[in-house]
Amino acid sequence: MITLRDVWAKSPSQEGKEGESLVEHTYRVLLALRAVLAKYSPPDETCREWLFWGAVLHDLGKAAKGFQARVRGLRNDWGAHRHEVLSLAFLDWLVPKEEEAARKWIAAIVLSHHKENKDIQQLYSVYSSGGIREIMRLVQELDERQLEAVHQWVTEIVPTWKQVLGFGPVRWDGYPVESFDSASFYARAVDSMIEALTNYDQLVYSLADQKNKNEVLLGTFLRGAILLSDHRASAGVFRFKALPESSQRSLLPLLNRKEAELYNHQKRAWGEAGSVVVISPTGSGKTETALLWGIGIIPSR
Repeated sequence: MITLRDVWAKSPSQEGKEGESLVEHTYRVLLALRAVLAKYSPPDETCREWLFWGAVLHDLGKAAKGFQARVRGLRNDWGAHRHEVLSLAFLDWLVPKEEEAARKWIAAIVLSHHKENKDIQQLYSVYSSGGIREIMRLVQELDERQLEAVHQWVTEIVPTWKQVLGFGPVRWDGYPVESFDSASFYARAVDSMIEALTNYDQLVYSLADQKNKNEVLLGTFLRGAILLSDHRASAGVFRFKALPESSQRSLLPLLNRKEAELYNHQKRAWGEAGSVVVISPTGSGKTETALLWGIGIIPSR
C-alpha cells in the first residue's frame, strides 16, 4: 500500500531530490492558514471550519496518475487538466450531504485557489457533454491504491491535525463519512464533482450581482485566505513579521530630503492620523507623501 507521502504535490527543487509530498504541503498550508486567521479575523467563525476543510481538500486531486508523472518528469500527458477539480471527487468523504452550505463554500474554496470560474467552465462545463467527458476522464486518473492512501490519511491523521493546530474537534457526526470502498467512490465521484461545479458556477454568478453584500464579503475572504495560505506555504513563510519600528524623520535621509524642504501637502500628510487624498502635479512628491503618511499612522493601527 502506498501512503500520501509517496504522492508529490510539487516537483523537486533540485535534480536528484524528492518533491514535496502532498502530506507535507497540506500541513504547511494549514500552518499558514492558522497564521492568516490569527492576523485577519474572519467575517464569520464558520469560515474557520470551512477553510480548514478547504485546505485539506484543495490539492487531493494531485494524486492523479498523470499529475504524479508530470511532477516526477516522467511524462506530461496531464495537459491542461485541473487538479482542483479532481479534488472535489473526495468531498463526500469529508463533508456530509446534509451540510449543504459547508459543501458549497468548501468547494468554492478549492475551485478558486488557482483559476477563475470561466477558465474552469471552459474545460469542465457541466452544461455540455464534452465537459462531462472531461470530468469522467479525471476520475479515471485515480487508482485504488491512491484512494486507500487518501482515506487512511483522512481517517487517521486529519482529525489529529485539526485538534493540534487549534481548529477544534471534527464537527460532522460520524466522521469520516464512510468506510473505504473504492467501488462506492467511483460510482459517486462524477456526480459529486458535477454537483460541486454546478453550485460553484451558480455562486459565482450570484456574487457578481453583488446583491448580497455579506456573501460577497464571505467569498472574498475565503478565496483571499486560501490563496494567501497556499502561497505562503509554498514560500515557507508561516508567520507575519511586524514592521520594524521607524519614524518619519528616519525616512527623510532615505528620501534625500530635509524636513524644512518638504512641500506643504507633505507636511500636512505628516501629521494626519486619518485617511488622506493627495491631489498634486507630477513631480511634487506624492509617493514620498504616501510614505511619510503611512509611517506616521502605523503606531495607531
